[in-house]
Order: sequence, then structure tokens, then C-alpha cells
Amino acid sequence: SKKDAFYLSLFGINVFFIINEAVILDNHVIDIIKKFPIAFTLFDNDRTGLHCSWRYRKEYGTIPLYYEAQDGKDTTDVIKMKGKQYLIDLIEFVSHLYDVEL
Repeated sequence: SKKDAFYLSLFGINVFFIINEAVILDNHVIDIIKKFPIAFTLFDNDRTGLHCSWRYRKEYGTIPLYYEAQDGKDTTDVIKMKGKQYLIDLIEFVSHLYDVEL
């Protein structure tokens, strides 16, 4: 969502959002994304979000990221439930895991 993209951008992550998770991006947008060495998807922790993450992985080779179910359904929930430092630590963990420089 727009609010989740906003929060992630505050932590130095290049991010964009789509209005509806069920929308599959057109090839022009995918071609732009593929110019980056690595691309992740981070959708809501619900049936639609999980399915979309799987679909993007299958069709475009993106890497799906998920929050633990108990941490909330999206970035905003994670910040509310676990705090800003938890999210910062999680971002640093993933960046080191995939050798991504923020």
C-alpha cells in the first residue's frame, strides 16, 4: 500500500506500490524493475497477498518477502506491533542475507 511504501522509503529502501495487489504489472514496468540486480515483493500477509507474491516470483523471478503472521499483515502493522527498531533490524537482516546495499 501507499502507506507501507512511504514507511519503507523512510528506511532507505527504493520502493513503489501498486494500488491493488491483484493487478499484474505490464511488461514495460517489469522491464524497468528487471534493470535492478534484485527485486523483492512485499504484499500483505493474507490470501491475496501471498498468492500475488507467488505469482510475481513465478512470472518475473522476484523474491517474495513475508512478515511473520504474528507480526501483522503489513509494514504499518509491524511498526505498530513491534516498533521501528524491529523493522530496521529486519531490513538489515534481509539486506545482508541477499547482499543488497541500502
